[in-house]
Amino acid sequence: MNWVLIASGALGFSAIALGAYGDHGLRGDVDAESMRSFETALRYQLLHALALLAIGIGLAASLPDRLHKRLLWAGTVMIIGTVIFSGSILASIMMDIKSLTMATPFGGITLMASWLMLAWAGFSKKA
Repeated sequence: MNWVLIASGALGFSAIALGAYGDHGLRGDVDAESMRSFETALRYQLLHALALLAIGIGLAASLPDRLHKRLLWAGTVMIIGTVIFSGSILASIMMDIKSLTMATPFGGITLMASWLMLAWAGFSKKA
């Protein structure tokens, strides 16, 4: 089972579904700033779903152990960061609980760390 690919599909699906909800269900009910934040969260979610797709495909290939482990770590941290970053913004807007966005910076830092971990994976030797 490839959890990174599963997360990629789930994040991609939910980004599209929530985008439709935002456009047809939220627009007009929330202010323009909230709508921009909602769209930013979805954009980041979809972008990271695609990045996770690439990582998941890489994990499905025959890779040296060190590279595989580093990719798995990068993918895992990226999943966590995406859920915290996008999830906190989306949930705060949909549930009208502004304090949920206090978690957003932690998600952003986690996403940045995941990209650094992905770069670190590139330094793995082939053998």
